[in-house]
Amino acid sequence: MKARYISVMGLLIASTLLFGCGKEATPEPETKEAVQQMEEVAEETQEETLEEEEVEEADPYQNTISDETKEHAKSFPSIDEQYSAWRGTHVNNKFEYAWVAVEPYTTKMDEFVAANDDVDWSLVEASNKFDEATFEAVSKAGYNFVRIPLDTRFFFTDDKYYNVESTGETWKGDIETYNVSNWQDLDKAIGWCIDRDMHVCIDVHSTPGGFMIGGDEEESRQGLFSAEDSSDADVFLEFWNQAANRYQDIDAKALSFNLYNEPPTFMHDRQDDYADLMCKAIEKIRGVSPERLVFVDALDYSTCGLDSVEKFSGIDNLIFSFHYYSDYQWSTDEMLGGNWKAECDKRISRYNEWAETNGVKWMLQEYGIQSDMHDLDTRLEFIKYVTECVAQYEVPYCHYGFATGTPFNFYDGENVISPELVELTVK
Repeated sequence: MKARYISVMGLLIASTLLFGCGKEATPEPETKEAVQQMEEVAEETQEETLEEEEVEEADPYQNTISDETKEHAKSFPSIDEQYSAWRGTHVNNKFEYAWVAVEPYTTKMDEFVAANDDVDWSLVEASNKFDEATFEAVSKAGYNFVRIPLDTRFFFTDDKYYNVESTGETWKGDIETYNVSNWQDLDKAIGWCIDRDMHVCIDVHSTPGGFMIGGDEEESRQGLFSAEDSSDADVFLEFWNQAANRYQDIDAKALSFNLYNEPPTFMHDRQDDYADLMCKAIEKIRGVSPERLVFVDALDYSTCGLDSVEKFSGIDNLIFSFHYYSDYQWSTDEMLGGNWKAECDKRISRYNEWAETNGVKWMLQEYGIQSDMHDLDTRLEFIKYVTECVAQYEVPYCHYGFATGTPFNFYDGENVISPELVELTVK
């Protein structure tokens, strides 16, 4: 910053020496043009310096949500009052750093670049920014719960997140770097939800050593739970430390944290390791926001309850998260057989029985069916059946989801949101 200041002063001094400082001095036309150019350069440099100062001086623990919105968050009903009435959906703009949204689906970055040499990267950047119109559409559709999947790497880089060099499973970001721009973008999303009376839940969908998308999903998630190297766990815990501090003045009735999406199958044999890491994250959060609601995902991609919840005993404001995707939905032919209904009944019943046995609350935080594999009638039948199956237990649900950049969306055949699908999940 000092170097910039000196360069600007150098221009001013040089202009004084060249043209004098008395009122009589009148530069020649060519000299006037040179002065004007130097003044423009000086002005641009000063603007850039001020911008840098603003970024450098931004408090990493200070959100940009308005006081009016924070006050409104206090008016939300208690969590107990909201719980059974939650009807949710997802907004996905920052769910995977290594992927780029290409409507209506997503494509691996390197494949996208290879096929689009003349891509307009500003559009790619924009696709990862939240926009108010999406939240307005979600609100008008009738939803009162929004889950926002995040990749922690968005918040630990000062690069443009669409740079090809900064993608892929091996790139982990820098824990010492704080991306103010991306946090401020998340501030907007949270504020837009609260202003529209929608509870908002931020969810770590991907994080170094615990990636959700790309490669071998089991192998790529070993690092987060490594006993030898804690660096990935450090990033995970630091993210929740930053989130807890940044949003400590947002009422817990309006904002919740979903710690980690879909722990892999191998955690069955390491349940204590999983519970220990989640408890460390809760400790980080509750040290700043004692009342913050926290969601902890079940094992095996959120389909199997832990053998014991003893490690979570004494922790209030805790809900366990389950997901449901049918074993039959990956094949169009098998879905036609109708066996998925019996499977759905059995699975949802098992989730509820586990929660009752352990004396805890649960939520179906994900369920959905692919728009690229099944026709609208099949999708309507599936969504209707699963929704009603969950609702009979007076348990909240959050479908996956609305206008996401994945095949699990609520588009009809023309990439337009289907009102029939929406109606089934908000009634």
